Amino acid sequence: MAVRTSAPLERLSRLGDLIRDVRLANLHQAAAARQDCLTQLQAVSQVASSTGLNPVATQQAALLYDRWADTRRAALNLVLAQRTAEWMVAKEDARLALIRADVLRALKDKR
Repeated sequence: MAVRTSAPLERLSRLGDLIRDVRLANLHQAAAARQDCLTQLQAVSQVASSTGLNPVATQQAALLYDRWADTRRAALNLVLAQRTAEWMVAKEDARLALIRADVLRALKDKR
């Protein structure tokens, strides 16, 4: 009788492992996309040094850059919010897949 029930549990366990692997890959992808956005935000906030240039031209360039950077930061913050939400969903999906795979493995090993 145990032989008969272990085959379906073995298949379920393998399926649980596959689902876990897919969910973890999705989590990795979502985390990388979120980190990319954070890196872009950080890069926008860094201003290059302008020593030795005409002070008036430097101020004009700084004002133009600030205006562009504000617009870019606003756009990146929207993207970051979306990617953070996607990352949080992927994190929860991966957590549940890990739990399910562990339970299936424990059931399979118990038989």
